[in-house]
Amino acid sequence: ITHIDANTAIPLGLIANETITNAFKYAYKNISSPSLTIVLGAKNELLNFTVTDNGDNFTETEWKRSASFGKQLINSLVKQ
Repeated sequence: ITHIDANTAIPLGLIANETITNAFKYAYKNISSPSLTIVLGAKNELLNFTVTDNGDNFTETEWKRSASFGKQLINSLVKQ
């Protein structure tokens, strides 16, 4: 994909902002050499957006249990 329309780009940008901000706010408290990787890929008209860091683990189980505003925001934006 070489072009993303505004209806996709805006929610994606907000998701990126939320995930990256959370990494800097929470993941790196005890990390001497923080690392953040952001990947946006596309295949068959589907986007795959991945943010990974080397900070303290936030497991998939913790994510599923979370009722945070950030999770609610991300889930809502993904549906868009």
